[in-house]
Amino acid sequence: MSTRNRKDCTITRILLAGVILLTMCLGFSSSAVTAQKPIKIGAMLHLSAVEPVLALMEKRGFEVAINEVGPIQGRPVELIVADVTSIEEMQSEARRLIKEGCNVLIGSSVDSWDKAIVPIAERNKVVLYLTLTGGPELTELGSPWVFRTCPVSPDEGAFQAEWFIDSMMGPLGLEVADVKAGLVYRDDSWGATMGENCSRVLREAGIPIVVEEYYSGEEVRDMTPVILKLKSAGVNAVFSGHFREGAILFYEAAEKYDFNPAVFIGTGAFEGTLQTVETLGVNGAEGLLASNYPPENAPEDFARDVPKLIKVYRETYKEEIETPHYLSAYNGIMFLLDALQRTEDLDSAESIRDAIAATDIPEGEIGIGWGCKFSTAEEPWKGMVGQNMRSFFVGTQVFDGELWQVYPFAVPGKELAIPIPNWSEKR
Repeated sequence: MSTRNRKDCTITRILLAGVILLTMCLGFSSSAVTAQKPIKIGAMLHLSAVEPVLALMEKRGFEVAINEVGPIQGRPVELIVADVTSIEEMQSEARRLIKEGCNVLIGSSVDSWDKAIVPIAERNKVVLYLTLTGGPELTELGSPWVFRTCPVSPDEGAFQAEWFIDSMMGPLGLEVADVKAGLVYRDDSWGATMGENCSRVLREAGIPIVVEEYYSGEEVRDMTPVILKLKSAGVNAVFSGHFREGAILFYEAAEKYDFNPAVFIGTGAFEGTLQTVETLGVNGAEGLLASNYPPENAPEDFARDVPKLIKVYRETYKEEIETPHYLSAYNGIMFLLDALQRTEDLDSAESIRDAIAATDIPEGEIGIGWGCKFSTAEEPWKGMVGQNMRSFFVGTQVFDGELWQVYPFAVPGKELAIPIPNWSEKR
């Protein structure tokens, strides 16, 4: 081989080596970029409207779960929070978050607002993930892009009635004919479906319902007429679904007119939170009952991670937990993070959706004890698709300014105490 040919061959080898080295460097660089690219989750929460405390608890539950799990498949999880105050703002923020690269949107917990996002999620083929919304119609739509981790309002209404029948009538010494039930609920999807199912279970048991009232949460200014109707009808068991504003009016009127049923059974939107104590005082809140998510004071063998989550919350936010929604939000996002770890392509919303749909976590393994398995179009659950079939309600009661689980399993020493104190005793 000539000297010239040997030189050409050497130059060619050097060039080839350079190309290979450059290609490898570019490949490593691309992998590094992919590894660091965040997995974006957009959360649309009513932090300055409707029920800000519930939204704040939800946000903090998300943050604690994401911090605990850390990067997924080498990529950080980025929670992008949008504060929304209306349906129109929800729709606008949903579109913005999708443009920013969010393949998962978390709903607001306001049924009508979240329902307005479903078409946007479907058109853009992104997941709408619900951790607090209770109205059944969101999962009755049958959308393959909608998933809900919490239980639904019809089941909550049924739970209130079943709890009363199974655990309260006996200790109160009441026969079916002795009960005079009064139902008072908001007239939105959450309240109406709850009330309808509470009414159904009571009537099936033969329990007389002497008052059944539904009111506008946006328009109500005075609960005096409702309280006077309940009192004049001799109601001795109240079943209700209030947000804070309606609840304040309700209990103020109840105290003013000395209305003293044996039990007030509310929900985790008010009676099942420490807002009850802050609003009514320690004495005023004493004994109030609620259908609820597992709370801070739940039996450890029932909700094993609660002590750890309380400790993390106090260390992180330097205050006490105000509502169980912090715990339920943690559980809901842990189910999502589990799915992301199993997702084949984290840049594909369809791949994420398929992983979520395949979730199969037994009860008792995470957080507050909820398991997770979503109903499907092939096997709908109570007419719903994308509904977590392993979430459930518990019964809570306020004792000395604290919220305790008393049903189905009570914390030892904190068993159900009924009848609740009347207003004169509370004073």
